[in-house]
Amino acid sequence: MLKISIIEDNENEAQELVDVLNEWADAAFEKTDIAVFPSGEEYFEKMTDGTEDLIILDIKLDGMSGMEIANRLRSERRRCHILFLTAYSEFALEGYQYHAINYIVKPITVEKISKTLYEIVDEQRSHMYTFTDNSGSIIQLPFDDILYIISEKHSVKLHTRTNIFTENISISEIIGRLPKTFIRVHRSYIANMVNVERVSRTELVLTDQSAKPVPVGRSYAPDVQKRFAEYAARFERWG
Repeated sequence: MLKISIIEDNENEAQELVDVLNEWADAAFEKTDIAVFPSGEEYFEKMTDGTEDLIILDIKLDGMSGMEIANRLRSERRRCHILFLTAYSEFALEGYQYHAINYIVKPITVEKISKTLYEIVDEQRSHMYTFTDNSGSIIQLPFDDILYIISEKHSVKLHTRTNIFTENISISEIIGRLPKTFIRVHRSYIANMVNVERVSRTELVLTDQSAKPVPVGRSYAPDVQKRFAEYAARFERWG
């Protein structure tokens, strides 16, 4: 499923965009969850979790401009894709500094937007961890949903915000199957830097406030702090 937010102050154009997205979804056999906001201010007031796959922004808006919204999204380290939609093609180069996935000049059509949507769907599929749990079920988890992993004898437990899954694999084997955002922080723990809020020499505090801190082993601490600093530095340009 693609979770999409639209920020557009023209009600008719917002509805046209929703219709185009639904037409694409029907043809592509994909599901969408679409929310529409008339301003950036209302978006940031209501969408505090930042879990969208795609945000479609009009450049010219009352209040916050599309560029101002994009700057705030990146400064808050929201990892969604950004698609700029406007009648003014001269803003294209400026928009790409926020790592926009695309820039489409109105009027919007299925033909114009379909390539971008398929790219996001393909990316979603490549960002899944697929494994067989201890009950024999085949599970697919988005990598970003995994908070941390704990080693227990000859298996590991994968902790997400809502569930715990068990896979019969060693911690040294599973680390080789994970993206570079996952780091060994302890002989029994792997953490996902995507979901880390802050690091000390003894523990990691996660962005999910209901999750317990992840311990950092003494011998792992220097590398953990170095790796997290390098990861966080990627976002400083929008601070």
